[in-house]
This record gives sequence, C-alpha cells and structure tokens, in this order.
Amino acid sequence: ISIAGIADARKLVAYPHLLERVLKPLVPDFDTRTDERLMERSAVLWPGDIGVSLLLLHGDKDADVHVSDSEALKAALEGAG
Repeated sequence: ISIAGIADARKLVAYPHLLERVLKPLVPDFDTRTDERLMERSAVLWPGDIGVSLLLLHGDKDADVHVSDSEALKAALEGAG
C-alpha cells in the first residue's frame, strides 16, 4: 500500500522544505549524491521491479505530495504491465 507516496522524488527539488524535512534526515549521502539518491527513490523510474499488487491511496487535496505522483506511478505500472 502506498499512502500519498512520493513516486518521483526528483520533483522534490522544487519543494526544498520537503527535501529538508523528509529526505535529508533519512537518506545517507544525500548532500553529496543527491541526483543518484533521488533516482533510487523514484518508483516511476523502475515500475518493472515492483512485482506485487499495489494499492495507491492519495487524496487530491494533499498539501505536501501532489496526487499527480500517484497518478504517474499508476501510469508507469500499467505501462510496465
């Protein structure tokens, strides 16, 4: 289950407050390997590696992660079969 998940972490560069609050404290070497770490955490880039059924829950009024992230992940998963 993904609840209002960040499906494309690369888009977070447009939201520095989320980078500071969410990723920097949790991701090793974030400051020195930012692009690589963002790609590793962007499920839209590797939907074929998700080999289980996935329930996406996301409201369209989410103030932190836009619903388009879940919509993009849905499209990527469907595209990967």
